[in-house]
Amino acid sequence: MNFSRIVIGSSVEALLYAFKTDSHILMLNHEIPFEFDYSEENQTFDFLKISDTDQLSTNGDTIRVGAQKQKIWQKLLFVLHLSGKVLFGNQSRSATIDSNSLSVGCEGAKRRDLFFDKLTVFDDHNVYGLPPAINQIKKKNVVYDWFNVNSCEQHEYDFLQFDTDFVKNVFFYKTKRSKSQIKDFVTVSYLEDEEIYDFSNSETYVKFKMLSVYEELGIRGTRNGRDPKRAGHYKHYALDIESASRVVTPRVQNIYPKISNIDFNYMSFDDIYMLEDNSSGYTKKIAEML
Repeated sequence: MNFSRIVIGSSVEALLYAFKTDSHILMLNHEIPFEFDYSEENQTFDFLKISDTDQLSTNGDTIRVGAQKQKIWQKLLFVLHLSGKVLFGNQSRSATIDSNSLSVGCEGAKRRDLFFDKLTVFDDHNVYGLPPAINQIKKKNVVYDWFNVNSCEQHEYDFLQFDTDFVKNVFFYKTKRSKSQIKDFVTVSYLEDEEIYDFSNSETYVKFKMLSVYEELGIRGTRNGRDPKRAGHYKHYALDIESASRVVTPRVQNIYPKISNIDFNYMSFDDIYMLEDNSSGYTKKIAEML
């Protein structure tokens, strides 16, 4: 099989680039965006029939955001799959580069060979045959701490932001565990490798910090009936929050030397959004029919 351009990657940036350049894409994993990662408010995705914008209530203010990148990722994947642009579907696991060919290892199948004129690499994970990296850029790990809230009164907050890397952002969302109006939350921290294993940055300390945040905002536990000693007031249970899971996402980017037929793409989502849309044929028709 011969292709003019193959994109390797599974991020929302890789999928958007494949769509805009009308390329085939090889996904060796599924890099689903964080649920509360949003595009800019002024970025429109009418070509995917996504017109969502949202308003997040924060402490003393509101902010407007664009569409969820997770939804953009899902729509792009759907369109690329239906148009036959996703090579070997979700079965590919590794790829070995040799000049202008790719030997792809697929789950439960023999290796398959592809030929290309141009290869664009967004993600080098499980990609072999690349030259040695000339540099490596390592940013702080993104640490997501998900919490279940078992006792808390209703509140209007959707998002909080702080000046510290530990618990920098907090996103509140209606619990998915029941039909209750209680809001669970996830915190986002940016930590070095050694900081992750420091107990003062553990899930326990996230809990302590969030209990303090709730107290500062005047948010109490679930109501527990009227207070007989104070007319018009209610008694409340204690706040009850518990850690559900912690997810650590490393951010390491290898920088490679230039190769004539291989493009190592380091473009941001915003930069790719600004590219001219060269999608055509079946891919564009499917997007228009969504």
